[in-house]
Amino acid sequence: MAVASFFTVDGAPSHAERLAGLLDSFASGLDIARPVSRLADALGEAGFADVEVASIGDQVWPGWDRWLARLWKPGTWPRNFLAAWEQQILDYYLVTATRP
Repeated sequence: MAVASFFTVDGAPSHAERLAGLLDSFASGLDIARPVSRLADALGEAGFADVEVASIGDQVWPGWDRWLARLWKPGTWPRNFLAAWEQQILDYYLVTATRP
């Protein structure tokens, strides 16, 4: 199994509040701040093996921001995804696991 998505960085202080201040989708509840370790732990508890978590944010966020720049001006909330990554609050991860 493989999951690629954004999660909060483990150990980021007050990540929910900080993300809500940066990104409207977190402030409105559309997106929810969840640490990547919760998914990894849940997979292990469900019996998956070889659970691995790899940050791929450096391969995602800069390009995502370049795409957003075509539609959104600097300082608008969608452009803050890159800021959240740069502040080490949010990252993009590849989580893999195998079924025994």
